[in-house]
Amino acid sequence: MQSLYFAEISSSDENALKTSDITKNGMTYHMVKQDKSVIAIHYSQVDSSSTLEGSTSFDPKTHLVVDESRKSNYSFLDANGKKISGQFAKSIQRASNYTAAVIENEYYDMLITGSYWSNAVNTKDKTDSLKVQRYIDLYEAKYADNRDYIKNKLGHLQKLRNKQYDDALSSIAPKLIAGTYHLSNRVTSDNISDHDFKEIIPLLNDVQLFDYLQHSLSQYILSLDSASLQKAQLIANQLSEKERVAARPLYLWTTAMQIKDVDSLKQIQNEILNMDNSYWNQGNAGRYALLIQKLLAEHAAYDAQTMQKIIDKISVLYEDKSNKKRFLQKAHLAYAYYLAYEMTPVDQEDRALLLLEKAAYYSPKSAAEKEHGSFYDRVFLKSKENYNDDYMALLSKKGKKDIALQNYIQEFLNNPASSFKSLSTFYRENYNESSFSDFFKKEIVPKLADAPSFLLKDIQDKDFSSAQLNGKWTVIDFWGTWCGPCVAEMPKLNQYYLALKQDKMSKINFMSIACSDTKEKVQRFLSNNNYDIPVLMSDSTVEQNYKVRGYPSKYIITPEGKLIPTEFGFNWETLVSELSKLYTVPVS
Repeated sequence: MQSLYFAEISSSDENALKTSDITKNGMTYHMVKQDKSVIAIHYSQVDSSSTLEGSTSFDPKTHLVVDESRKSNYSFLDANGKKISGQFAKSIQRASNYTAAVIENEYYDMLITGSYWSNAVNTKDKTDSLKVQRYIDLYEAKYADNRDYIKNKLGHLQKLRNKQYDDALSSIAPKLIAGTYHLSNRVTSDNISDHDFKEIIPLLNDVQLFDYLQHSLSQYILSLDSASLQKAQLIANQLSEKERVAARPLYLWTTAMQIKDVDSLKQIQNEILNMDNSYWNQGNAGRYALLIQKLLAEHAAYDAQTMQKIIDKISVLYEDKSNKKRFLQKAHLAYAYYLAYEMTPVDQEDRALLLLEKAAYYSPKSAAEKEHGSFYDRVFLKSKENYNDDYMALLSKKGKKDIALQNYIQEFLNNPASSFKSLSTFYRENYNESSFSDFFKKEIVPKLADAPSFLLKDIQDKDFSSAQLNGKWTVIDFWGTWCGPCVAEMPKLNQYYLALKQDKMSKINFMSIACSDTKEKVQRFLSNNNYDIPVLMSDSTVEQNYKVRGYPSKYIITPEGKLIPTEFGFNWETLVSELSKLYTVPVS
């Protein structure tokens, strides 16, 4: 329905967007254009495991969509701890009138029986290889070159996680999977031919091309893999302007890595500095300008003025709120200041402290600011996600521990789960260790946001109120039977719950909330796997109130009902164990 009617934005939201961005249910909206005939809006949502970006134009009177495009990237750990990444993209444009021929019933059958929601290819809610093969046998001959059929087929083969997916993917003409994440999988496969590579690269959209170059190909180039070097050269020099913009900074860095002459390095650096903003955004030029600065430093040729030029270039891109890569640029900016701090002479202490303060200032302040792509930059630059600890340690070293403590408190309030250990360690090392529990309970916890209350049904249709969790530290897990990562971690969660249940003195509660699911599916899933975890059924509002951005998501609730969100992959078990040792609150 969102493809037809942009219901997320109301008329009051339109008025609010005239002056500033707004955030609803974890999604941030930015007004791009507004007149009597059309409103254009950009929206984005980011968390530790996924990103979603989209642009929509719609009629201001009816909210009927004129055109829309959206793309997302996701990553998660499977049951074996392997990182799984993928992409999704779609676009729609409303035609002035409908001119297509009548669609035959068999085509509808092919679409519906092979769709993501269909049970025709599943057995007990799991993809059945025999049913998938039956589906392929039934429709392959007639629809082998049909994009809808191909997407259905590849999607189900991929779920089977066997060689069939790779074989099918390599046999399909690239143009038939253009605009899908399967094209990204094809370009990164080991057996891709030079002919297919040259055909695929121009078919990649901007997001896919960026991810391929900056997240995949660049890692092979880091080890000076000859085949990857040739691919970078081909993309940067032999294809169209779109590919050249995306690949030129990477290609220049490959050249810089192979030369020792300082003047040549400076010449390459100047070429990157003189590139326009498209190269710095789509080509990730900030990463390579900083890498070359490090190469120059190794040759004792680091130049503070050149670093300032890099900082100025990145600052413009970050300060542009319409820039979709502004948080990636912010991460570059934080590291640029940190590198400048590291290169500052020891006799310039005040300047060094100022530079480190700026590195901390530009470090991400929330999960939404933790750009997925900055992880790969940290691999190349050997940078950190956050420089607050470095800054506060330097403050403490200079005898400014009270100022440092206030910074630790603010960082905890911005990122409570990931910052607790730093706050605890700093306080215990610089103040009375035994007083930390009282300090945390009285000075810190009251400043946290309240956990949204809820009244939900469990799978036996009994009412359960969030008030029943008061007095203990509580872990709430948002999940669904349809969610691969949720299902993969369920054995571990079930063991965790059973251990809490057996410990009569435990100060920790555990509760799960199934979202976008049915009671019947949840009951069947629990029964088939002999799981005992308690489950509440979402009312489609609770996840919005908690601003759940991806699944699974864990939230820790304090005994007083305050909220501590955690990020995907974070060690929440250790955190809640440490928190529960601090204090509990008697239930009145």
